[in-house]
Amino acid sequence: MEPSSTDVHESHLTVAEKVGEEQTAMANVEEDEEAQQNEATASESSATSSAGSDAEQDGEEDEGDAADEEGDEEDVEDDEEADNGDESDEEEEEEMQVYPLPPLPPVHAPAKVHGIATAEVYSIIKELRRQMDDPVEREHAKAMLQGDTDVLLAVAQVLQEAHLLRRATVNDHGIVEEQLVPQPAAARPSLPTGYNSWIVETAAHDRR
Repeated sequence: MEPSSTDVHESHLTVAEKVGEEQTAMANVEEDEEAQQNEATASESSATSSAGSDAEQDGEEDEGDAADEEGDEEDVEDDEEADNGDESDEEEEEEMQVYPLPPLPPVHAPAKVHGIATAEVYSIIKELRRQMDDPVEREHAKAMLQGDTDVLLAVAQVLQEAHLLRRATVNDHGIVEEQLVPQPAAARPSLPTGYNSWIVETAAHDRR
Protein backbone atom coordinates (compact mmCIF):
# COMPACT_ATOMS: atom_id res chain seq x y z
CA MET A 1 0.00 0.00 0.00
CA GLU A 2 1.58 3.29 -1.04
CA PRO A 3 1.48 6.34 1.24
CA SER A 4 -0.90 9.00 0.31
CA SER A 5 0.18 12.40 -0.92
CA THR A 6 -1.08 13.94 2.27
CA ASP A 7 1.23 11.83 4.42
CA VAL A 8 4.18 12.64 2.20
CA HIS A 9 3.43 16.32 2.44
CA GLU A 10 3.18 16.17 6.26
CA SER A 11 6.47 14.29 6.50
CA HIS A 12 8.17 16.97 4.38
CA LEU A 13 6.74 19.66 6.66
CA THR A 14 7.98 17.84 9.74
CA VAL A 15 11.51 17.59 8.34
CA ALA A 16 11.47 21.28 7.34
CA GLU A 17 10.32 22.29 10.80
CA LYS A 18 13.13 20.29 12.41
CA VAL A 19 15.69 21.84 10.09
CA GLY A 20 14.35 25.31 10.89
CA GLU A 21 14.49 24.63 14.62
CA GLU A 22 18.08 23.38 14.31
CA GLN A 23 19.08 26.48 12.33
CA THR A 24 17.39 28.71 14.91
CA ALA A 25 19.18 26.93 17.75
CA MET A 26 22.51 27.27 15.93
CA ALA A 27 21.86 31.00 15.36
CA ASN A 28 21.07 31.47 19.04
CA VAL A 29 24.27 29.66 20.00
CA GLU A 30 26.30 31.88 17.65
CA GLU A 31 24.65 35.00 19.07
CA ASP A 32 25.43 33.84 22.61
CA GLU A 33 29.05 33.23 21.67
CA GLU A 34 29.32 36.67 20.05
CA ALA A 35 27.77 38.30 23.14
CA GLN A 36 30.24 36.46 25.39
CA GLN A 37 33.14 37.55 23.16
CA ASN A 38 31.91 41.15 23.24
CA GLU A 39 31.63 41.06 27.02
CA ALA A 40 35.11 39.61 27.32
CA THR A 41 36.51 42.26 24.98
CA ALA A 42 34.74 45.02 26.91
CA SER A 43 36.03 43.70 30.23
CA GLU A 44 39.57 43.48 28.84
CA SER A 45 39.42 47.04 27.48
CA SER A 46 38.00 48.28 30.79
CA ALA A 47 40.75 46.53 32.70
CA THR A 48 43.35 47.93 30.32
CA SER A 49 42.01 51.49 30.64
CA SER A 50 41.79 51.24 34.43
CA ALA A 51 45.31 49.88 34.56
CA GLY A 52 46.47 52.75 32.34
CA SER A 53 44.74 55.34 34.49
CA ASP A 54 46.22 53.78 37.62
CA ALA A 55 49.64 53.87 36.02
CA GLU A 56 49.19 57.52 35.04
CA GLN A 57 48.01 58.38 38.54
CA ASP A 58 50.99 56.57 40.04
CA GLY A 59 53.27 58.47 37.67
CA GLU A 60 51.75 61.80 38.67
CA GLU A 61 52.11 60.91 42.35
CA ASP A 62 55.75 59.95 41.78
CA GLU A 63 56.36 63.27 40.00
CA GLY A 64 54.67 65.14 42.87
CA ASP A 65 56.82 63.29 45.42
CA ALA A 66 59.94 64.10 43.40
CA ALA A 67 58.94 67.78 43.26
CA ASP A 68 58.35 67.80 47.03
CA GLU A 69 61.77 66.24 47.60
CA GLU A 70 63.40 68.87 45.36
CA GLY A 71 61.56 71.63 47.25
CA ASP A 72 62.72 70.20 50.58
CA GLU A 73 66.31 70.07 49.31
CA GLU A 74 66.08 73.71 48.17
CA ASP A 75 64.70 74.72 51.58
CA VAL A 76 67.57 72.93 53.30
CA GLU A 77 70.07 74.70 51.03
CA ASP A 78 68.44 78.08 51.74
CA ASP A 79 68.58 77.41 55.48
CA GLU A 80 72.24 76.45 55.22
CA GLU A 81 73.02 79.62 53.25
CA ALA A 82 71.15 81.74 55.80
CA ASP A 83 73.06 80.06 58.64
CA ASN A 84 76.34 80.68 56.84
CA GLY A 85 75.35 84.34 56.33
CA ASP A 86 74.53 84.71 60.03
CA GLU A 87 77.83 83.13 60.98
CA SER A 88 79.75 85.47 58.66
CA ASP A 89 77.89 88.49 60.11
CA GLU A 90 78.76 87.36 63.63
CA GLU A 91 82.40 86.93 62.62
CA GLU A 92 82.45 90.44 61.12
CA GLU A 93 80.90 91.87 64.27
CA GLU A 94 83.50 90.11 66.38
CA GLU A 95 86.29 91.47 64.17
CA MET A 96 84.99 95.08 64.43
CA GLN A 97 86.42 96.95 67.40
CA VAL A 98 84.13 99.30 69.26
CA TYR A 99 85.75 102.50 70.45
CA PRO A 100 83.96 104.70 72.98
CA LEU A 101 83.13 108.21 71.85
CA PRO A 102 84.28 111.08 74.06
CA PRO A 103 81.65 111.94 76.65
CA LEU A 104 79.60 115.07 76.10
CA PRO A 105 80.09 117.76 78.71
CA PRO A 106 77.18 118.27 81.10
CA VAL A 107 74.70 120.97 80.12
CA HIS A 108 74.76 123.88 82.53
CA ALA A 109 72.60 126.98 82.33
CA PRO A 110 74.68 130.13 81.93
CA ALA A 111 75.06 132.28 85.00
CA LYS A 112 73.88 135.40 83.17
CA VAL A 113 71.92 136.24 80.02
CA HIS A 114 72.69 139.68 78.58
CA GLY A 115 74.08 140.78 81.93
CA ILE A 116 71.02 139.62 83.91
CA ALA A 117 71.14 136.63 86.24
CA THR A 118 69.53 133.57 84.71
CA ALA A 119 67.31 132.96 87.73
CA GLU A 120 66.03 136.54 87.49
CA VAL A 121 65.28 136.09 83.78
CA TYR A 122 63.21 132.99 84.60
CA SER A 123 61.27 134.97 87.23
CA ILE A 124 60.60 137.74 84.70
CA ILE A 125 59.25 135.18 82.21
CA LYS A 126 56.90 133.73 84.84
CA GLU A 127 55.64 137.21 85.69
CA LEU A 128 55.15 138.02 82.01
CA ARG A 129 53.05 134.91 81.57
CA ARG A 130 50.81 136.04 84.42
CA GLN A 131 50.55 139.59 83.09
CA MET A 132 49.63 138.47 79.58
CA ASP A 133 46.26 137.29 80.92
CA ASP A 134 45.37 140.80 82.18
CA PRO A 135 44.96 143.50 79.47
CA VAL A 136 46.02 146.32 81.84
CA GLU A 137 49.15 144.57 83.15
CA ARG A 138 49.98 143.49 79.60
CA GLU A 139 50.52 147.14 78.67
CA HIS A 140 52.78 147.64 81.72
CA ALA A 141 54.80 144.56 80.69
CA LYS A 142 55.24 145.88 77.16
CA ALA A 143 56.37 149.26 78.51
CA MET A 144 58.88 147.56 80.84
CA LEU A 145 60.36 145.46 78.03
CA GLN A 146 60.59 148.45 75.71
CA GLY A 147 62.26 150.58 78.40
CA ASP A 148 64.96 148.00 79.28
CA THR A 149 66.55 146.49 76.20
CA ASP A 150 68.69 144.01 78.19
CA VAL A 151 65.61 142.47 79.80
CA LEU A 152 63.89 142.23 76.43
CA LEU A 153 66.89 140.54 74.81
CA ALA A 154 67.41 138.17 77.75
CA VAL A 155 63.77 137.09 77.73
CA ALA A 156 63.78 136.71 73.96
CA GLN A 157 66.95 134.61 74.02
CA VAL A 158 65.64 132.23 76.68
CA LEU A 159 62.33 131.80 74.90
CA GLN A 160 64.05 131.25 71.56
CA GLU A 161 66.36 128.60 72.97
CA ALA A 162 63.31 126.90 74.50
CA HIS A 163 61.60 127.10 71.07
CA LEU A 164 58.83 129.22 72.58
CA LEU A 165 59.56 132.62 71.00
CA ARG A 166 56.98 133.74 68.43
CA ARG A 167 56.99 136.69 66.09
CA ALA A 168 54.27 138.32 64.00
CA THR A 169 54.65 138.05 60.24
CA VAL A 170 52.48 138.99 57.29
CA ASN A 171 51.76 136.15 54.89
CA ASP A 172 51.24 136.36 51.13
CA HIS A 173 47.53 137.13 51.60
CA GLY A 174 48.22 140.13 53.86
CA ILE A 175 47.13 138.34 57.04
CA VAL A 176 49.21 138.72 60.19
CA GLU A 177 50.35 135.37 61.57
CA GLU A 178 52.51 134.26 64.46
CA GLN A 179 55.41 131.95 63.72
CA LEU A 180 57.92 130.26 65.96
CA VAL A 181 61.37 131.78 65.72
CA PRO A 182 63.89 129.06 64.79
CA GLN A 183 66.23 127.98 67.53
CA PRO A 184 69.70 129.49 67.28
CA ALA A 185 72.57 127.28 66.25
CA ALA A 186 74.22 125.84 69.33
CA ALA A 187 77.93 126.30 69.77
CA ARG A 188 80.05 123.18 69.49
CA PRO A 189 80.98 121.85 72.93
CA SER A 190 84.61 121.84 73.90
CA LEU A 191 86.41 118.49 73.74
CA PRO A 192 87.47 116.80 76.96
CA THR A 193 91.15 116.39 77.76
CA GLY A 194 92.82 113.69 75.65
CA TYR A 195 90.54 114.04 72.61
CA ASN A 196 91.14 116.05 69.45
CA SER A 197 88.01 115.24 67.43
CA TRP A 198 84.35 114.37 67.87
CA ILE A 199 84.44 112.21 64.71
CA VAL A 200 87.49 109.99 65.20
CA GLU A 201 86.50 107.21 67.55
CA THR A 202 89.95 106.56 69.02
CA ALA A 203 91.19 108.71 71.84
CA ALA A 204 94.28 110.83 71.24
CA HIS A 205 96.28 109.22 74.04
CA ASP A 206 95.46 105.73 72.70
CA ARG A 207 96.95 106.49 69.28
CA ARG A 208 100.27 107.75 70.68
